[in-house]
Amino acid sequence: MEKKKTAFRIALIVFCISVVITILLNMLTFHVGVEYKKVQAVVEDMEVIRSGNIRRKNKTTEYCVQVNYNGRSYRVQNLNNTYDYNKFKPNKTVDVYLSEGQIYASVNRIQRDTPLGKTAMLSAIASVVLFFVMVGFYDAYWKERKK
Repeated sequence: MEKKKTAFRIALIVFCISVVITILLNMLTFHVGVEYKKVQAVVEDMEVIRSGNIRRKNKTTEYCVQVNYNGRSYRVQNLNNTYDYNKFKPNKTVDVYLSEGQIYASVNRIQRDTPLGKTAMLSAIASVVLFFVMVGFYDAYWKERKK
């Protein structure tokens, strides 16, 4: 019983540390400056790609938007939000953000695409996994304690 209690406590501590790290990384992601330039581009083409299993009702939607800026065609990166997608109509001039040779729909998308933003996302996933590990150790400890 003592081993299960110790395992649960260690899992709880590791989970709490991972949550704190996730919160700090997310705060840093949106407060670290990224270089970008707000530009106006003309929407060339837009396409909605739907995929998934109809029987299981797990459909995913991907939005593919091509814009023209300075005579060059770009695909808008990280465009997976309906609100963002609705402002991109063909032959319309829209405000987009140019960063490191890529076009983004918003500054938040640029920040999420940085290495720090990707690390914050992985940290959040790790926190969720550690939560379930902690619950598993707690369940084993609780069952042992009731005996």
